[in-house]
Order: sequence, then structure tokens, then C-alpha cells
Amino acid sequence: MKQTNRRTFLKAAACAVAPRVLPSRLFGRQAPSTRIHVAMIGMGRQAFYSNLQPFLNADNVRVVAVCDVDRWRLENAKKKVDEHYHDSACQVYTDWREVLDRDDVDAIMNSTSDQWHVPISLAAVRRGKHVSCEKPLTLSVAEGRVLADAVRQAGVTFRTDSECRSHAHMI
Repeated sequence: MKQTNRRTFLKAAACAVAPRVLPSRLFGRQAPSTRIHVAMIGMGRQAFYSNLQPFLNADNVRVVAVCDVDRWRLENAKKKVDEHYHDSACQVYTDWREVLDRDDVDAIMNSTSDQWHVPISLAAVRRGKHVSCEKPLTLSVAEGRVLADAVRQAGVTFRTDSECRSHAHMI
């Protein structure tokens, strides 16, 4: 006869009881741990009309924050995110540094004006966040080298956002 210790019993009991007690949204494809939490930084026309919607439509992504210095743009972006998810969980920020300080943000979409691409992207990469950044990525070759080296060192994914290369009607 096999002996069962307390630890084995508790593990088995937890596995049997948890699915009946915890909400189903915590398991399977829609579990929070299976989603990438994205923060949108810069909510101008390009971000609002081109960049935000694909993230909202992705099953494995949750937009958790929007950031812009313009309150009108910020409120419009929050409204769009909240309406999509049917809740009001999206947080708003006017300072991108506060967004990068969040431990639950896995990646950012950097849709700021050109001079902010490197400072914000570099700070995100150095915090271990993945980055999608509008073009142009940098204003000089030297900035590009610094950013590329930081991405390699951090081991994160960095992508240039260029919908003209991926939309079917542009090919």
C-alpha cells in the first residue's frame, strides 16, 4: 500500500478543488499568465488609428496602460481600450517613466515623436521590456548602435513598426 504524505495530499486536493472554486478565466487560453501586457506610449494619430487596434485584437495581448502628455488623446485612448475589454482596468499616464516602472508591463509600443524613440526605447530595454517602435528608430547611426547593443545585452525583442511592409494592400 502506497503511503501518502501531507504535501502530496494537499497538491492533489488543490488540483481537484481549484477548477471548481476559481473562475474559469484563470485557466486555459485566456489565463492572465498567457497574455503579454502592453503599454502604449504616445497616443497620437498613428498610435490611435494604426497601432492600438492590432494589439486590442490579439488574443495573447492585453493593453494595460496608455501614456501621452496630451490629456485629450489620453482619455480617448483609455476610452477605446476600456470599451474593447468591457472594463475600466486600463491605467493612464502622462509620464512614460511611470509606465516603465510597472512590473506587470511586458512590452511597450513606442509611438512618440521621433526625438523620443531612442530615450524611451532604451529605458524600456534596460528594464527588460520588449519594444515595438515607430520609425525612424534613431536619429543617428551612433544612437542605433547604442540601442542595438542594449537590446542584445538585455535579451529582449525589439521590432520596427512598419505596417507598409506587412499590409496586403501595400505589397
